[in-house]
This record gives sequence, structure tokens and C-alpha cells, in this order.
Amino acid sequence: MLLKRQFLQLGSLRRFSSFATPKMVKQLRELTGSPLKDCMKALEETSGDIDKSLDYLRKKGLAEAAKRVDRLASQGLVGVLKDDEASKITMIQLACETDFVAKTDNFQTGLREILRTIHSRDDVTATNEHCKDPDFLKELIASTRLVEPLDSGVASQNIEEGLKHIIAKTQENVQLVKVFQMNWNPSEGEVVHAYVHGQTQKGSGMGKIGSLVHLAREDKSPESNSHLQGVSQ
Repeated sequence: MLLKRQFLQLGSLRRFSSFATPKMVKQLRELTGSPLKDCMKALEETSGDIDKSLDYLRKKGLAEAAKRVDRLASQGLVGVLKDDEASKITMIQLACETDFVAKTDNFQTGLREILRTIHSRDDVTATNEHCKDPDFLKELIASTRLVEPLDSGVASQNIEEGLKHIIAKTQENVQLVKVFQMNWNPSEGEVVHAYVHGQTQKGSGMGKIGSLVHLAREDKSPESNSHLQGVSQ
């Protein structure tokens, strides 16, 4: 009898209604990536209105994100973006709770967009002194608009809102914990090379560990830059 009762309880989660039809639930899941039961609940609460359901799920996701911000985030990935033409490099570390989530598309897409956004700014001073300073990071994520919002249902997002979106998608605490950015001057004999260890895939610029080598000639001559490049690699 107990097993039968449990079966009925589980089955009730998938009981479709006139508002939450299979077709509408599928559409909402494709748009949001939200769990089946959340999509059904949203459609029930909004009498089958897709736009209102999207807003319902967005607010629910933000509320869930707020509950997770204090949870330990000790896993994650490092992302590196280097522009040799502009002599500029940016490295960030995005943390999550488990290695499983770090491997997901939602997490890696978020990392790429946050990295691209920070790299596009020319007014970021993210040296060793600032790279993990909480006040610096708090101001950065609040003041920086993503080049493209991670939530397709909104016109614009800052990094803070983007992080909340990733949290809602992954159901884990996700935090930007380090940012480093620098420019170098090849005309004065400087070279920079970045390493990404344990890459998610070859050439992705994302991996478990990131390191950077910055070399410069004492005489500031660019003549042996190719030799320094070889040393740095």
C-alpha cells in the first residue's frame, strides 16, 4: 500500500491540465530550461499565459538564487581571453558548488559571456591587488552590462543579474571570485603568454587552472620578442 501511495504521489506531478498541456509545457521548457514541475506550476498560476509564465519563472529563479548565495562554491572554471592585436589579456574565475555543474552548457556559456564582457571594457583596473578584492568585484558586477544578456527574455542584464540567471539554471551557487586584466607593450620588449590547464576542450580558453607569464627585456627592445615568446611558452 505504501508503494502504491508513493507511485500516485509521483504520478500527480505529471498530471496535465487544460492550462498546462504537454505542448505548452514543452514550449516553456525549451524557452527557459526550467524543470517540468516548475513549468507546469507556472502555467497553472498564470492560466496558461506563456509571457506571464516566463515572468513567473524568472522571479522564482531570482528568489531561488537569493537562497543559494551563502552556499560554499569551491569548484568551477577559469577563462582566459587574449587579444594580441590590442596587447590585452583578461582572466576570470567563476566558481560553483560541484564539478558536475562546471561541465554544463549553462555554466560555461555564462563564463564565456562574462569573460567577453569584462574583456571589452577599457576602464577595468584588475591587477594582482584587485583581482579578488570583494569590494572591487561587487562594484564590477553591479556596474557592468553584459554584451548580450544570458536571459533571452530581457533586453539587458548586468553581470550580477547574469550570475543570478546562471544560479537559477544550474540550481547551485555561482560566483565571480577573481578577475585579472592587463595590457602589455610589445614595442618595449614585453611579451605575455597564458596557460589553461585541464581545458574543457582544446582551444576553449576554459579549464581548471589558469596561469600567465609576463616577460620583458631590461633594455626594452622589441628585437628579441620572438625569442621571449619561445621562452614564455
